[in-house]
Amino acid sequence: MLKQIVCTLVVAHFGAAFVANPVQSDIVPFTLYDQALKKLEELRIIVDSAIASAKLTLTSASTSHHKYADESLAAADVKLRDEADKIQGSIQDMQNIANGAGVSIHSCLRLTQPQLERALADSQGELASCVSGVNGEVDTNINDAKRGVDATTGDVDDLLAQIKSCTTGSILCLSPIIRQIDVDKVELPELIETEVHKAVTLVDTLTPKVDHCSDSNVSTYVTEATTILQSIEDCVNRILP
Repeated sequence: MLKQIVCTLVVAHFGAAFVANPVQSDIVPFTLYDQALKKLEELRIIVDSAIASAKLTLTSASTSHHKYADESLAAADVKLRDEADKIQGSIQDMQNIANGAGVSIHSCLRLTQPQLERALADSQGELASCVSGVNGEVDTNINDAKRGVDATTGDVDDLLAQIKSCTTGSILCLSPIIRQIDVDKVELPELIETEVHKAVTLVDTLTPKVDHCSDSNVSTYVTEATTILQSIEDCVNRILP
């Protein structure tokens, strides 16, 4: 009888101990601090994705501009050479007429021929410099936009620092941060998109400047070369019988 009572007491003791001390688990309760970190990680993923997409768009805008600029520069150089060939063709015609008349026009070409060569070289140099200047503006604009886009990661890092400063994990400390994270999930991608739109719009306004570089330098060369050609023609007319 005594043994039965002892057994009953032992079972009751261990049962009470089991209730009072449930099986320990490695799962940590999901606290407000954990919730803040989880939301922040979601924000970081959103921001990183927006940044990656923004950089692709910015790089594409830069690539398109440079492709157009290279093609425009090459086309303008061809125009300059075509105009130079026309000038040389006119000079050759005068040379043929003078040869037929048995007259030398060397004196008419001695100084003017180098002038024509310099005019062409100057226009080619100015053209390249002008296009390079526009390209520099585009590159600066794109690089500034990329830096601005990258800077949004700093906002995420600041929020992490704020979370870590809430050492007690109190609701009063963490709740405003969590609300800001929810706001930033919407606002930071919008800020990135605005930065990209502004940069791409500026590129669109800069690209036409390349055409101005081409048109103005070709026009300048034609004017200068035509003036020189006219002086050659006047000289030849004075020599011809």
